[in-house]
Amino acid sequence: MERAQRTHREEFYQVVELPDTLVQLRERMRVGEAVYSTVRPHQALGQGTPWEFYQQWLATQTERG
Repeated sequence: MERAQRTHREEFYQVVELPDTLVQLRERMRVGEAVYSTVRPHQALGQGTPWEFYQQWLATQTERG
């Protein structure tokens, strides 16, 4: 959890100019989460994305029945 908080701080809060409203902040956070999950490579996942990891996991579950 601490690593995730550091990543959010370094790759979102320190980079993105914070908007004036909570609604705008939530939208920017949704976009940031999408990038984090589908575009950004993760060292712990062999430089893959969480989405790729999930798709591989689903494929193994399908093969098992």
